[in-house]
Amino acid sequence: MTKSRQQSQGMCRACGYVGTKATMTKHQATCAERQPSAGPTHEVYRFRVSGAYLPAYWMDVEVTPVATLDDLDGFLRDIWLECCGHLSSFTIGPQDDFGSFEAKRIKQPPLSKLDLHAGEKFGYTYDFGSSTDLMVQVQAFESVRGKATGKVKLLARNLPPVLGCSVCEEPAKWAHSWEYDEATGGPLLYCGRHGKTSRDEQLPVVNSPRMGVCAYEGGSDDSWPPAASKLAVEPKPAEGKAKKAAKAPVKQTDGS
Repeated sequence: MTKSRQQSQGMCRACGYVGTKATMTKHQATCAERQPSAGPTHEVYRFRVSGAYLPAYWMDVEVTPVATLDDLDGFLRDIWLECCGHLSSFTIGPQDDFGSFEAKRIKQPPLSKLDLHAGEKFGYTYDFGSSTDLMVQVQAFESVRGKATGKVKLLARNLPPVLGCSVCEEPAKWAHSWEYDEATGGPLLYCGRHGKTSRDEQLPVVNSPRMGVCAYEGGSDDSWPPAASKLAVEPKPAEGKAKKAAKAPVKQTDGS
């Protein structure tokens, strides 16, 4: 899996900016491409969603107040989690002797009714057998310009971690579905040469905290963002911004 000294970086979907979690948080608050210079405004929540035990996997999403936890659940399943139609739940609300309130897949009130504030965190679990646990942090409740294009919108996503084969350190292509690395807690990884001829016990390496679990083979948007190793050679702009990005190269940070 990723080495501990590496800081996870992500890319802004609107403009192609590349930065760490901390710098991406600051960037999203001021990104000129995310907010047009003129037009009506609407209010949104900005969430940071991370792997609870694999924090190198993360994304920033914009969610309208009329959206529900069901809407967020569907988004997370589509881009990061769905493999076999497993159950899921959010853990949100006050704690008591019986545990936290679990907002399961039933009809939910809009987020505006949940009294969410910046800095608050809540949990999410997909699949109660081979679970994938996420942490959602409310980064802001803010006004943005432009017309809302959907209830949940991807703002930024981590660049795929650089992962090496457990045998030779060449780029990993396969994740074993039940052999785990004791040092990282993640699945053992193999390159094309060291992966077994039979792929029955192996799953493709994908940019998701569910990599190597159950039957997960990837989500709806695995072609974006590009791998970090490709940025220096061929920076790729966010979809829909190709012409603008050609005039303004992708910004890089120092990883601080």
